[in-house]
Amino acid sequence: MKKSERGISKKVIASHYFPENNRRTASRKLRYWLHNDRDLLADLQAEGYDKEQSYLTPKQLEILRNYINDPLA
Repeated sequence: MKKSERGISKKVIASHYFPENNRRTASRKLRYWLHNDRDLLADLQAEGYDKEQSYLTPKQLEILRNYINDPLA
């Protein structure tokens, strides 16, 4: 996955989880996952997650992978 100093783009993450969808649809599906699983959202927010951010930090990505299997693993 493409990394930057800020972390990994949610669009890139979404495209890995939903390769059959275009980026917009994949991003919407990822956003649905992130915001509708209360435990996942609480853990992400404990690490500073804000729904407006475009990137996930490495720690936030690790949390996501603990809830949802990594498609690249």
